[in-house]
Amino acid sequence: MQPVQHTNDYSIASKCSVEQRRYPGAGAVNFFLPFVHGKPRRAPALNRGYWTRTVVVRQAVQRFLSHCCLKPRAVVNLGAGFDPLAFQLLHDIAEVGDTRAPTVSFYDVDFEPLIQHKQAILAANPWLLPSGARSCGGSCGAAHAAAYHTVACDLRDLDLLTAQLARHGLDFGSTAVLFVSEVAAVYMPLATSDRLVRWAARFPDAHACFLEQILPVAHHPFADKMLAHFARMGSPLHSPARYPTLPLLTRRWTDAGWADVQVLDLAAAYDTLIPEAYKAQLAHVELFDEWHELSLFLQHYALQLASTTALAGRRSAAPPGPLIDRSPTPPAPHTVVLRRRECAKQLDLRAHASCVYEAADGNTRILSVGGYGASNVRNGNAFVFSSADPSAPPHVLAAPPPPRVCLCAVPLEPRTCLVFGGRTTPAKALDDCYLLCGDEWTELPRLPHPSFHGCAVPVKAADGEWYVVVQAGKPSGGFFLWTLRTRAWSLLRCTAPELEALWGTSMHYSHTLRRGLLIGGRTLTDDPAYAGVWEWTLRPTTTAASGSCPFVLHATRWELPSTAVRLVSRIGARTSVLGVKSDDTRPLFVGGTQHDHPLSPDELFVLIDMQRRTVERVSARMDAGEKVEDEFPSWPLLVDFQAVSVSPNKLLLLGGGCNAFSFGSLFNNGLVEVTLEEGA
Repeated sequence: MQPVQHTNDYSIASKCSVEQRRYPGAGAVNFFLPFVHGKPRRAPALNRGYWTRTVVVRQAVQRFLSHCCLKPRAVVNLGAGFDPLAFQLLHDIAEVGDTRAPTVSFYDVDFEPLIQHKQAILAANPWLLPSGARSCGGSCGAAHAAAYHTVACDLRDLDLLTAQLARHGLDFGSTAVLFVSEVAAVYMPLATSDRLVRWAARFPDAHACFLEQILPVAHHPFADKMLAHFARMGSPLHSPARYPTLPLLTRRWTDAGWADVQVLDLAAAYDTLIPEAYKAQLAHVELFDEWHELSLFLQHYALQLASTTALAGRRSAAPPGPLIDRSPTPPAPHTVVLRRRECAKQLDLRAHASCVYEAADGNTRILSVGGYGASNVRNGNAFVFSSADPSAPPHVLAAPPPPRVCLCAVPLEPRTCLVFGGRTTPAKALDDCYLLCGDEWTELPRLPHPSFHGCAVPVKAADGEWYVVVQAGKPSGGFFLWTLRTRAWSLLRCTAPELEALWGTSMHYSHTLRRGLLIGGRTLTDDPAYAGVWEWTLRPTTTAASGSCPFVLHATRWELPSTAVRLVSRIGARTSVLGVKSDDTRPLFVGGTQHDHPLSPDELFVLIDMQRRTVERVSARMDAGEKVEDEFPSWPLLVDFQAVSVSPNKLLLLGGGCNAFSFGSLFNNGLVEVTLEEGA
């Protein structure tokens, strides 16, 4: 029991942090404080993740109470731990003067030592129950009030649980009962939790709200990290072994006798079940920039709603397609092979910038600047290393830009690289700019406004002039143009205003076609909407005043099938040709994060044909010598990484990773070499 108790303590402290930050829906009183030490404070990603799961569960309970109001109702919290949900809802009922309150009862069920501890806390904090609630002692550490009961019982003993609930006034024949299990039953052995699901379905008016971890993509790095975390804590997750996906979870409930079943991941629940008014308030609670981590977390938890009778008024949500329908797709026409290579530990970075340039010695080198190091501290160095021997200690450039993350680095003519923007914290976006020539840094005029999570490409015009086109990303969007000859910035007008309000996009420019691409991205208001694929050109403007921008960015959207648009609907992807001698009209679109499902290996790489205007999946496989090892999953997590072409037919994926929610940091150790499979 002790390891599971630790997960309960951590969860309650995290929910307390959410309440302390006054997230939407927080009440006037923080009911979590009596159950924690001090006033815990979590990182923004954890706050928003725990807020999401708390809100969707509470919304489910409130819908049950609202739509089953013609008869007595009971909420049985299985494995309740220290969750004060019952106290919160009883106070809500008391505040509105709900005359139906006597017909609502709450039962918190857990192991006897935990229930005794909860009873002691309740005795020391009688305000947890509404004033006027009648309280009396009970055996086995139980506590009872007019509408609240604690039940000390091992969930493996269902006969005893049935008897105890009946002894404390629960009439299963005349009462609508909601069974809640928020990340509790998942720790039970499979046979035991299956029995629990079947047991709850035998009652005439039963409803269920379960929240559990899932594994939507096999051997996904985030999932592997999550499983390893709970196993290391001594509380392994059992349910995902048999029910890793939403369809399998749905079948679990229907096979157990539940008539009405709805299963969706928390990403879909966030979109469809959380009130829009709550979402609108989020930006005012605390600054947030951890969308990769949050999306991966939401995609790996499933909300399971079930009833033995139809529950009127339930809001339906169409679960995301790839998690529900993995229909066979035609084989991809191309295959890439991934091989891991060792590199110097200093190069294990994420949220950094990288590009290829010619170093002072005349040899081709790779620059990596900024980002987070393995200790999650902002990297204040700029490293130069050789793709031929990345394991050798890198050369450290003197006097680099100050530490930052989410910046841009753009290669220009030989021995020249432009580095700009980024942020320190989400509240401190940067607008400084630096030119690297050989090994020397020169600070340049600042950007028109600060920029991070932007993207940029070099463009060599017909007259031989070099420019850099920038989609500025956060916090203000828009486009910039930088001119090498004048070393000056200007605002670049775009004919498609919707592209100015994006972040997390990816860009590519084909000098063969003299056309560029802008792909993916998310709106600055953080709606889960994406740009698809847009083609753009720089068109001279005849009305430009002296010193103003000489071009307009003319953009048109590709008309693509919805499946193709969905394939590129992601943030943080990289676009690059597969090798320096590859056809620049057919770039690879690599990695990133989708809002509604984690990317499978066959979605990591997408071939974009600019002449045919097509988008195609590219199959990916690990080299035959690769194997899955503990804490070193075979597939890299292509989030906050960089991609550079280094040889005629080779692409290097550098760094990447994320804070895997509360499960620990996840870095791609080493780098990944990508080549096109022979004969493909």
